[in-house]
Amino acid sequence: MVNRMSEIKVVIVDNHPIVVEGLKKVLESQSDIKIIGCFNNGTETLSFLTKNAVDLLLLDRNVSDYSGMELCKAIRALQPNMALLMLTNCSEKGVILQTLEQGVNGYLLKSISVDSLICSVREALGGRLTFCREVTRILKEPSDSATVGISKLTKREKQILKMVSEGKTSNMIAQELNLSSLTVDTHRKNILNKCKAKNVAELTKMAMHQGMLL
Repeated sequence: MVNRMSEIKVVIVDNHPIVVEGLKKVLESQSDIKIIGCFNNGTETLSFLTKNAVDLLLLDRNVSDYSGMELCKAIRALQPNMALLMLTNCSEKGVILQTLEQGVNGYLLKSISVDSLICSVREALGGRLTFCREVTRILKEPSDSATVGISKLTKREKQILKMVSEGKTSNMIAQELNLSSLTVDTHRKNILNKCKAKNVAELTKMAMHQGMLL
């Protein structure tokens, strides 16, 4: 989470110069935001991230030398605490869900309004998962691949699943729900078993399919 009293350092990665210029103009209209780098490929982006701390990165999934998924994974490995927002034209539900599995803080379409973009940037910097209105609508659509396991969960388990998918630890959940950490860990194991999920990433995907994180 970024300290709002400090300057927010932002990087833009997009292979269309006109998009980059538009984003720079919008973001730098905010007094506390500074664009410290603009790149059109993954190689230069990753090189920059090895040497510079960044608060937020706006990423188009279509760059010349990396796939969107590969670049997300590489970026996360270098700066796991940085806010990462996907800003693209691709509105396929499967792609959105796959991208979310790579640890992005949000998924936005380039049709987003200026006000909504600024709002999403602020939400991501605050540690929240954020979507534009169209992506929210897409994610709420029924999916044939949505897991049946979610329906088997108790009300408490669904509550804990949502919190786990938001990145909260067992200790954080225990404090918020006034439970012991052991009780929360037991619930987490039961959730994994009922949903037949291997890890939190799979649980998050299931929760997204069910619209539980929206």
